[in-house]
Amino acid sequence: MRIGLAAPQHGDLPPATANIISRCAKKQHTISRFSIEAEYRVMANTTTELTWLTYILKDLRISLSNPPVLYCDNISALYMTINPVFHAWSKHIELDYHFVHERVALGLLVTKHVSSANQVADIFTKPVPKATLAYFCNKLCLLPQLNL
Repeated sequence: MRIGLAAPQHGDLPPATANIISRCAKKQHTISRFSIEAEYRVMANTTTELTWLTYILKDLRISLSNPPVLYCDNISALYMTINPVFHAWSKHIELDYHFVHERVALGLLVTKHVSSANQVADIFTKPVPKATLAYFCNKLCLLPQLNL
């Protein structure tokens, strides 16, 4: 650790790279009752960060040719972004729902399904087989450590 250099804080502009990954960790203020509710809350938080990044890029006069794409492995959560029907289990996420749904309806955000087999984040949250780990590390452009 270098003395005199501050660690990046949440909200700082990340360095310009080919891949931007959200690196936010916060204590949850609510407890989700269902997995769809948890997935949708994460989608809402990520939508907020994507909106923020879009505004930063616009301020820097960098235009996006396409709207950002938000991938999710929960089909029910994806359907909620386009279907305005609420169910009894979705009443706790109405505020999040309106925000994400509005962004999708305006064409400012695209949501797509990603199968669990292609969920790169799994290498950070679950034990995965060596072949899967190598595949995901390659997708993330991570190079193996060289022995010197």
